[in-house]
Amino acid sequence: MGGKSYIRLTAVIIMCFFILFNLSGCGKNSTITTETDLQEVPVEIVKAARGTIYDTVKTSGRITPHVEINVVPKIGGKVEKVNFDIGDIVKEGDVLLTLESRDIASSVKQAEAAVTMAEANYRSLSEGTLDKQLEQAEANFLNAKENYERMQVLYDEGAVSKQQFDAAKLQYTVAKTQYESAKIAAPGNLEAAGAQLKQAQAGLELARSQLENTVIKSPVSGMVASKSVNVGEMAAPGYPVFTIVNIDKVYADLDISEVNIGSVEKGQKVSVTVSAADKTEFSGIITNVSPSADPRSRTFPVRVEIDNAEHILKGGMFAQVLIQTEKKEDAVLVPEESVVDMGTEKVVFVVNDDTAYKKSVVVGINDGINVEIIKGIKEGEQVVKAGQHLLRDKTKVSVVNRGDKE
Repeated sequence: MGGKSYIRLTAVIIMCFFILFNLSGCGKNSTITTETDLQEVPVEIVKAARGTIYDTVKTSGRITPHVEINVVPKIGGKVEKVNFDIGDIVKEGDVLLTLESRDIASSVKQAEAAVTMAEANYRSLSEGTLDKQLEQAEANFLNAKENYERMQVLYDEGAVSKQQFDAAKLQYTVAKTQYESAKIAAPGNLEAAGAQLKQAQAGLELARSQLENTVIKSPVSGMVASKSVNVGEMAAPGYPVFTIVNIDKVYADLDISEVNIGSVEKGQKVSVTVSAADKTEFSGIITNVSPSADPRSRTFPVRVEIDNAEHILKGGMFAQVLIQTEKKEDAVLVPEESVVDMGTEKVVFVVNDDTAYKKSVVVGINDGINVEIIKGIKEGEQVVKAGQHLLRDKTKVSVVNRGDKE
């Protein structure tokens, strides 16, 4: 029983203490609230001023090089030498790699020999060989004709036998046939020789072209972005062995919605930031605006060109682009942070005689720095820039900094 009595007594004491504490606390809270109401809230203020503000379209896109070329060999072969690696700077015409060329070089020598033979044959025919053959056939024909005509007279007079006359006639017929064949064949032989020469020359040109194709050069100046072959490996025609890029300038490829495309035009300047480049701000210019939407995304492709002389931006980086669209001049502007969104209304606190007054406002363009005030604030009024979230209407304030002070 003694233990239970002790527990009951302890409980009663605790309850009494709790009641007294609450009673005393209520009085203190009342005093604290009163002191808070009388205490001035420190704020920073700035004057509402007139100025120019732009409405903006915020979008994103991927950075691509100004020039990006895949170098593809025209012929296949074993790689004999590679002169550059990823990241190296190359100039137009630099030899990137060479293929083994021993067999092709032999083909060139064979083709050169074929051209030499064809030239000799054509030159021989064109310089008189055919003319001499034709002259000989003509002479034989004329002699045979003269003999035949003489034998005809003698045969008619009975001075020669029919056998002698037939022999002369046969000789004339053969000579005539040979002469007529020579007249027909002479131009044809020369033409055939000319065709053979052209064919040999074409074969030589092809062999030399194949030999040149074993030396693969850079088509542009830039930087090696990728390399897919090494010495001793086989290079295949049609498959890239190098990719060369030029990033002195880069593009940001964007997709603009149909709602905003009407405000975007070629030549328009834009602001570009890339988080991978320490969010440095770059200036760009719109160079291409597609006249039709992508059928899948229903957005309009737009390209922005950006100067990148220091090569800070790289292909594949993700860019945030800010495009200025609508322009408002002589608008009343306040800092974006001065506008407090209270759900049902937007308000700005205006300071007058060390008191903050809540004013409901109608806002317009917001460029991320300033907000256009269409209604509710006049030029020159002192608006709260910092400390506004601690204020209620007619709260006493202490100005600790004037943001518009020169």
